[in-house]
Amino acid sequence: MSTASHLRQLLADIDAKRENARALIRDLQAELTRLDAERKPIADALRSVIYPIVDLAPELTLEIFAYYAAGGYDPVILTHVCRSWRQIALMAAKLWSQIVVDSSTQSSIDGDKLLHRRFERAGECFIDVKTTSKRGPCADPRVYSIISGHSHQIRSLEYEIPLPKQCRFEGMTGHIPHLESIHLAVSAARIRTPYLREAPALCKLTIDVSKPEFSLLELVFPFQQITFLCVSTPCQDVLLFIALFPRLQFLEFCSWDLALPTNQIVLNYLRTLRIRDGAPRLLLGWLRILEVPALEALAIDLQRAAIPECTQNLGTFLASKERLRSMELSNLSGATAVDIVTLTPNLISLKLDRLTDQADLFQALVPDIFEPLLPGLVELSVTTPPVEESDLRVLDFLHSRAVAGEALRRFSFTSSQRQGWFSDSDFQRRVESLPFTVDIRTPSGGQALQEPPILYSLLD
Repeated sequence: MSTASHLRQLLADIDAKRENARALIRDLQAELTRLDAERKPIADALRSVIYPIVDLAPELTLEIFAYYAAGGYDPVILTHVCRSWRQIALMAAKLWSQIVVDSSTQSSIDGDKLLHRRFERAGECFIDVKTTSKRGPCADPRVYSIISGHSHQIRSLEYEIPLPKQCRFEGMTGHIPHLESIHLAVSAARIRTPYLREAPALCKLTIDVSKPEFSLLELVFPFQQITFLCVSTPCQDVLLFIALFPRLQFLEFCSWDLALPTNQIVLNYLRTLRIRDGAPRLLLGWLRILEVPALEALAIDLQRAAIPECTQNLGTFLASKERLRSMELSNLSGATAVDIVTLTPNLISLKLDRLTDQADLFQALVPDIFEPLLPGLVELSVTTPPVEESDLRVLDFLHSRAVAGEALRRFSFTSSQRQGWFSDSDFQRRVESLPFTVDIRTPSGGQALQEPPILYSLLD
């Protein structure tokens, strides 16, 4: 039987151990508190590196998603990253408004369901559909059938013709009420598109032709309602094709060995005409059969212009263009530029790209009491190759326009060299006092611009 003193000793030993344990716990709690405080800024820093986008407001997150979706990134991956991203992606119909299928697309039960779901997720947003990419066109008939079944949702359509074997778009005939824009890649002659005849909203048409001899005259469109036409590659019968579109407001094509129609081409509504380089010797003789009384903007690439025949034909064309207000000319000399703009006194905007011997231009633009050249010019933009001209002619032009109180509001000069008279501090100081904007642009340092980081790399 234990004595009282022995029991008291045992109790005292246990109490001592308990106190030691409590002290150890207090020390551990203090250490945990210290470690928590030390951990928090590190964890916050790590979170800001790994998941910066998760902390943004949903509206900003959606804008970032939309930016990458517009660049061709598939929003499907957003639904598998985290719950918040999935909710944002599924609620944003505009993320699903682009559908791209190509040679890698193969029909399957799951694939067909996914394609149907893409159309459904777009909700009331109209959809831009592409059936081709750099890898080649989609060749699965089932995919074309699904697209045709949702044709009432399509806003723009880009595809190659002729369509791959057994692939059809006839199912969309009469069911494309919202189709506004078509981009066709033509790789064969005399292709018909009867399913595009009934497209009440269609107004924009872009065509690429793989060979100049391929005819476009068999293509069927609602010609009376097209207002925008761009044939971006050389095509021999493009003028005959253009004559079918009486209500064009924008026209762009290549001047290349063109077959001429027997009658004048009258485009009473045309506002903008852009002529691409294409011919071995650019003559522009066909301009004589083109009547565009409402023309306001003209752009021409003169890289292969046959001087003086080309400028003479252009001069005849410009003589009656009193409404012309904007002109863009590429690959020409200062003297040629002066010859052309002399015929367009009402210009308010002039852009000269890859201009050589620009001294003639600036000298001619100094206001003259008797014959002022382009007195209403508001904006002048000049891009030149490497030059060794002094700044005197440019300064004379700028100061004379300022003193004369003319309309000039913006002058932009871009050079492909990093240093020159335009980088001189005295020149920069003198132009700062001018009453209009002077923008001198040079290469930033010879480094290529980097692509924006892929959105999903932020998770790595």
